[in-house]
Amino acid sequence: MWKVFLTGATGFLGGELAVALSKLDSVEQINCLVRANDDNEAVDRLERVFALHEDLYDPRKVVAIRGNLTDERLSVQLARHHALKDVNLVIHSGANTSFLSQKYAAVAETNICGTQRIAQPQQRHIDHRHDDVQDADLLVIDGRHPVVEHGGPRRGGGITF
Repeated sequence: MWKVFLTGATGFLGGELAVALSKLDSVEQINCLVRANDDNEAVDRLERVFALHEDLYDPRKVVAIRGNLTDERLSVQLARHHALKDVNLVIHSGANTSFLSQKYAAVAETNICGTQRIAQPQQRHIDHRHDDVQDADLLVIDGRHPVVEHGGPRRGGGITF
C-alpha cells in the first residue's frame, strides 16, 4: 500500500494527481502539502480541487498538511509531522510557473529551494530514523521530465530519468 506525500495538490498537475491517486485501491493515504494560512483553509483548498473535478473529497484518505515551499523551516516541519512518518512515495509537483525574469528570485526560492526542503526530511528518514532502513521514492516533476530517486544511498538507491 502506498502512503503518498504530494506537493502542488491545488495546482493544475498536482490536482489531477490528487484526484487520480484518491481513486486507487493501492493508495492508502495521500498527504498533501497545501499553502494556506491555517488548517481549515488548507482543507477548503483541497475540497475545491475535488469539487472542480466533480469528485468526492475523503479527508480520511486525502489529508491536508499546511505548509509552503518557500518557508525556510519547511524541512523541519515535515520531518516532525506525524502523518508523514510512514510515507513511502513523495511526488513533488509544486512549482512557481512564472516566466517573468523579474520573478526569478521567487521562482528559484520555490522551485530550487522548495525541492531541497522537500527532499531533506525524506533523506533524514532514509538515513537516520531506523537501523532497518526502509525504501522510499522521491518523484520530482519539473515540467520536462520526471526524476525518481529510489531507496536512498544506504540501500544502493539510484536516480531514474
